[in-house]
Amino acid sequence: MNVMNSLIKFTQMLENLANKTNFVYGFTLRYYDSIVRSEIKLGQINKSDNVLCIGGGNCPFTAILFNRLTGAKITVIDSNADCVRNATVFVQKHGFGEQIRILHLDGKVLSDTDLQQFAIIHIALQVSPMEAVFMQIMRNAKSETKVLVRKSHKRHKYLGNCRGEVVYKRRNVKKTELYVV
Repeated sequence: MNVMNSLIKFTQMLENLANKTNFVYGFTLRYYDSIVRSEIKLGQINKSDNVLCIGGGNCPFTAILFNRLTGAKITVIDSNADCVRNATVFVQKHGFGEQIRILHLDGKVLSDTDLQQFAIIHIALQVSPMEAVFMQIMRNAKSETKVLVRKSHKRHKYLGNCRGEVVYKRRNVKKTELYVV
């Protein structure tokens, strides 16, 4: 099993625990808090933005924090139907059902119609294949859309003309890069 698959499995296990216990939910939110705050600053996300999070998993922590910290409207997509069902229950349970919409959709097939409403697009670390999803967004998103790409230490692939980045001192998350369509 490669490092990326191990990371995905670990994240899924953590999300399953967070779905069952408030302690793990709170702990995990605190873990992501500084990362998401940095991404909000990098992307200049505010209440008037409509944000798309690609790769929400069972517990869309990034989407919850984007909404909680900025008031922005959030849509989360995931290609895994089980994750979409679990995430829908999760956001309802935690009182975000009105602010966060969860959809079953694959980032590799997003059309210009799918993307036209979003000012900010966030691609999660575990999204695979990252490059295919990124290229689909760059082809189909409207001009001036900001794309935030979270990367691990193992994913250094050059994606294009990066406009800025935030580097973290964490084991699994190296940085978030900002691109503009």
